[in-house]
Amino acid sequence: MILVLFLLGIVIVIATLIILVINSTIQLNVKNLEVGNINKENNNYQVEILLKVFDKFTVYKTVVSKEKIQKIYDSKILKKLHIKQDLKNEIKFRKQEFLEILKRVQIEIVKFNLKINIGLEDAAITALVVGGLSSIISIILPFLLKPANLKKCKYCIMPIYMQRNLYNIKLKGIIKLKVVHIIYVIYILVKKGRDENERASNRRTYDYSNGFN
Repeated sequence: MILVLFLLGIVIVIATLIILVINSTIQLNVKNLEVGNINKENNNYQVEILLKVFDKFTVYKTVVSKEKIQKIYDSKILKKLHIKQDLKNEIKFRKQEFLEILKRVQIEIVKFNLKINIGLEDAAITALVVGGLSSIISIILPFLLKPANLKKCKYCIMPIYMQRNLYNIKLKGIIKLKVVHIIYVIYILVKKGRDENERASNRRTYDYSNGFN
């Protein structure tokens, strides 16, 4: 009887954890993000990261800012471990998989306020770039926005005709990601990494073998 109750308790705990994971959401509140080369002193960002359950109850909250990231990046421990270079190499390696990851994560944009000022040395190319960016954003946004959130979405792309390479990007918004989708993407990436390592290991094994007829 005790064993049955113990197993039942384990089942209940596992089922509760699964329900919580399925109904957990990571919410990114982009308070103020500004990057550009027009006035680099204004470059800054602050992002709130919230872990929510049932999209209502916040169980964890942290704030990521430029100052915090800079402290981590400049830390002596990070330098000793050579993690910065490893991260750069990993980012370069994963660029090809970015679109696939983006599709699988199923990002939901709740609020979106984007302003881009951009200029190139050639005025004609500047006009083409501005038009191209506007078209790309107008195509992508409907896939990431629910109909109810369309009114909360604003973006403006303005050209700078000064015959110089200039840009400035300002962003505020709210982005949500389901924890279960993130776990699935991590699983896919880990599985793919293992498969690649196994193939590489098999190739090395064949390289050192001799065939006899």
